[in-house]
Amino acid sequence: FFVISLIGSIILGIFWSNFIWVFLIIFASYLIANLTVSCQTALLKKDIKYLIIMPFTFGVLHFSYGLGSTWGLIKIVGKVFEKFYPIKMGAKG
Repeated sequence: FFVISLIGSIILGIFWSNFIWVFLIIFASYLIANLTVSCQTALLKKDIKYLIIMPFTFGVLHFSYGLGSTWGLIKIVGKVFEKFYPIKMGAKG
């Protein structure tokens, strides 16, 4: 729910400025963890290029995976909602 929390906090931050701090805390925590693991990977592989490549790779991986999961959740909720509240399209003629 990383992506949901980022998107949600930035949207809520538009209306309530305190949520900008929530966004910054979440993002900073991720950034610290990302850079820490990237440093560990670079040390393990004994190659500095991992320190440059891995933060970007981790970010893209986590954000895209989070967006896909969020989209899947939206589709499931939509199907459940549609089951209980069917929407009739078009006129019967």
